[in-house]
Amino acid sequence: MTPETTSFGACVYAHRMRQGLRQATVAARAGISSGYFSELENSKRQAPPQRTVRRIAHALDLCQAGVEQLSALADRERATALDESHLPAEVRNLLCVIRASAQSLDSALLESLQQQITEALM
Repeated sequence: MTPETTSFGACVYAHRMRQGLRQATVAARAGISSGYFSELENSKRQAPPQRTVRRIAHALDLCQAGVEQLSALADRERATALDESHLPAEVRNLLCVIRASAQSLDSALLESLQQQITEALM
């Protein structure tokens, strides 16, 4: 695994699996919630700040090279995160609502929204 070929979450997952640890164990050791750790590991959240990266690396008992790898991945993901500052406030607000409720949104609703937006742009 290299920073160029994997995500922060995939790297954390690989280290955790290699050690045979449960998500809850690593999360508790790192001082973060199991839900947050799961979202990070599954790339459903942006990579965390370096302080949290170091706590996760410590919880996984990584060597210095492993810590540096996680740090590089987190830095890269944060740097490439979408910049939405150019979007109108209404669009940013809508995106925020969708992200916050993404897990519970019905697929039919999402298809309907997509269709309405597509039709409005024609």
